[in-house]
Amino acid sequence: MRPPARVAILKPDYGSNGGFERLLESLTESLRADGVAVEPVGFDALSRSPRCFGIPVPSGVRDQHHEYFQYLSLVERMDELDLDRFDVVVTSQPPTYLVRHPRVVAVFYHQARVFYDLSDVAVASGVVEPDVHAAAVEQIRRLDRSRVGDVRTWLAGSQEVADRLTHYWDIPTERIVPFRAGPMISTAPHTAAPYDPAGPALCVSRHEWPKRTELVVQAAHVDRAGSYELVGGGSRLDWVRTVDARFAADPIAARVDDPDATWRNTGPRLLAGPLGTGPGEIGPGTTNLRIHGETDDAARDAAYDRAGVVIAPAFREDYGLTVLEAFERGRPVIVCNDGGGLVELVEGTGAGIVVDPTASAIANTVQELRVSPVRARGLAEAAAEMAGRFRHAGAVATLRDAVEAALRGG
Repeated sequence: MRPPARVAILKPDYGSNGGFERLLESLTESLRADGVAVEPVGFDALSRSPRCFGIPVPSGVRDQHHEYFQYLSLVERMDELDLDRFDVVVTSQPPTYLVRHPRVVAVFYHQARVFYDLSDVAVASGVVEPDVHAAAVEQIRRLDRSRVGDVRTWLAGSQEVADRLTHYWDIPTERIVPFRAGPMISTAPHTAAPYDPAGPALCVSRHEWPKRTELVVQAAHVDRAGSYELVGGGSRLDWVRTVDARFAADPIAARVDDPDATWRNTGPRLLAGPLGTGPGEIGPGTTNLRIHGETDDAARDAAYDRAGVVIAPAFREDYGLTVLEAFERGRPVIVCNDGGGLVELVEGTGAGIVVDPTASAIANTVQELRVSPVRARGLAEAAAEMAGRFRHAGAVATLRDAVEAALRGG
């Protein structure tokens, strides 16, 4: 009898357990249940080495160009892994799709986006220095192009990311397979609490650039009559709390401030500047917005159950597990029209509303649903119906087929 295929699932270890990590865990368990010998292979993504490919890197230089040096360090650590014992390597987050192996299947949700579709936005936000970043972009893109051609199959989480594959790397469309994974390990719909259209407007997201959770904070200050909740941690959480405090102290600013300026900034760095309050001095925010920070699964699920609508405001998102989690609970969603994969999940479904990426547009839509419970319930019913289109078993079958094709091919 032929031994089972040995499959590695390769992932940088960031010490977190968010939506993507849960997806990989569920895929691993499901493949094992199908008799595939799967082994997660992680490598350190957090520790800082004083050298990069043998070249000393001063700490201050590394701090100023964190994304660049982190990417190169991850490639270096990945190249040190011994993967010869595996028949197939399934890759995940950047830069694992650069792995050297004869049979690679990429579960692809994003590139190192600051060097690609977010490059200009990063410059405009002040996150990077223009001239230095331009050189970094050139080097990273050259490195990526030298290796991505070795990947046999790209499992693309959305048309948004599929388009990046063809646009930046000229990947043939026949090597790109849609991969629409559901949000949970279970194959049965979540049993949600009864829907209340008057429930809070909820945003579940890590507070990172460019998730744009700041727009939800601003919307809460525009719509003072509504109730809002934010669930999630992240490096910009203190900045988001500061934005809340600022709008509480100056309510008019929430209505007149440029929404781009609200999120296109360096965030945490501003807290240490002359205009910042400092994370230890954040004042009280508005009473209609509750910022939970990091929570456990039970608290997050309870927030979904309370929600009258779920807001997913991210810019050019790769996929959007938050939307799928909302669908799973029969909750309507609001996404922005530049939301990438989020728009793909919502547009034309009747399960949500696509709005301009402004606090006023978000606030006005929340208000409309709150005073139109019949419409809100119609959206909620469509959301529950949409959940059935993203069953986890389908994603597992797609991955299993790609692994088997890689085995046959070599």
